[in-house]
Amino acid sequence: MKRIIICCLLFLLCFSISACTPEISNTPNTKIEVTSENDFKIEGTNIDIGSSYKNIIEEMKEPNQKDYFEAGEYLDYGDITFFTDSEDEKIAKVSAIALHGERKIGSVKVGMLPSEVKQILGDPKFEGESNDREILGWNINYVIGNKEVSFISDTSDSVITTIFVKARL
Repeated sequence: MKRIIICCLLFLLCFSISACTPEISNTPNTKIEVTSENDFKIEGTNIDIGSSYKNIIEEMKEPNQKDYFEAGEYLDYGDITFFTDSEDEKIAKVSAIALHGERKIGSVKVGMLPSEVKQILGDPKFEGESNDREILGWNINYVIGNKEVSFISDTSDSVITTIFVKARL
């Protein structure tokens, strides 16, 4: 009788654990926090592509590091880096954002494997080795609204180290 009760308890425990596990689909979905067709939300900040330099400083304060990059500046805060389109702080707007560390967009975060990103978001617009000046390494690229979002890793089997967001041209 004890064996039957123990087996029933183990069965119920296994069934309850499996019922709590979320299903992952291979079809594209909206787990990235799309707030409109041309917008999305990066967790932990209100700053987005097109935000002003002033907005960055108001929300994030002074950066850990700041320097010139191409036609603008970059402002590095450790786990997030903002790139601007001008050296003139009065007119500069965010043209790209790089996420590192614990940052994420919706259900996708730095540290996941490329295969996990594809399970959540579905088939990418592009996947492969990139030699782009902005993106070096393995790149999984999605178009989300008017943004391009690239999940970057060293190889197709290594974890995502950077999420790079820029305006879609």
